[in-house]
Amino acid sequence: MTLEMLFDMALVGAVVVAAAYAINAPVLIAGVFVYIVFGVLLSLVWVRLGAPDLAIAEAAIGAGITGAIVLDAARQMGMERRRNPRLRRWPGWLSWAATAAVGVIFAGVFLTVSEGRGDLPQRVQAELPRVGVENEVTAVLLSYRGYDTWFEVGVLLVAALGVLALRAPGESPARRFRWDPPAVADGAADMLVPGGILMAGYLLWQGSRGPGGAFQAGAVLAAIAVLLTLLGRPPIARVSDRARDALLVVGFADFLLVGLVAVTLGGALFEYPPAWAAPMILVIESAVAVSVAVTLSLLFAAGGAAGDASEGGVP
Repeated sequence: MTLEMLFDMALVGAVVVAAAYAINAPVLIAGVFVYIVFGVLLSLVWVRLGAPDLAIAEAAIGAGITGAIVLDAARQMGMERRRNPRLRRWPGWLSWAATAAVGVIFAGVFLTVSEGRGDLPQRVQAELPRVGVENEVTAVLLSYRGYDTWFEVGVLLVAALGVLALRAPGESPARRFRWDPPAVADGAADMLVPGGILMAGYLLWQGSRGPGGAFQAGAVLAAIAVLLTLLGRPPIARVSDRARDALLVVGFADFLLVGLVAVTLGGALFEYPPAWAAPMILVIESAVAVSVAVTLSLLFAAGGAAGDASEGGVP
């Protein structure tokens, strides 16, 4: 047994334990923190599987943005000391047994699934010059399986519309925390924000060549927005409702528009002409990154806007 195999076994065990504890934590806030750790562990799993694109997305969205949203929701609901109601209805051993049973079922399914076509990686590599990018993941997401990615962007748009629909008439979708952040926090933000924007731009540009892309870049921009929101400077409050709505829709609409342009040029939907494939994909990714950033920052900034009046929300 090699050292790498031991590490992989320990990593898989840690993922299972973290998932089980996040569900069955005796105190809910502890489960939230372990859930964030679970996202970090999953990003390591993707690294070990040779999928750095997914690892970046999992770390930024699964552990970062989602963790911040869930942690903030726990704070608003007063879960810091609340015990998990699940444990009053189910014995602890039963929950662990159910978790283990589900894990065994998934492992059995994974081991019995056919490997499928073994030449798919080679076929994807052979088609990359026609797609116009060097990264196989980007080629799959934006060309071969463009429908799936377009629908995923649509799901994010629906989530944002749901958040906006829940607010009261005239209510701002962004809240401000009524506290005076220390000077060191403002100073740190002034240094981190430009670097974060630069990192997002790099991930966006790098997406056609290696790990990166629209979702990763959008998640980094959203993290910057979350930081500024915590410091009482939510970017979402600095734009008009019309501008915000346009930024939410631009990714979904631009994706479809570029796909239709490909159709008018003689191809199928999301089948871009080789001579124009690279710039068309860059246009799509740029718009999607903006929509992802605005959507994720809106999900955090709008959370508790109606119920946070006593703790720092805006009416």
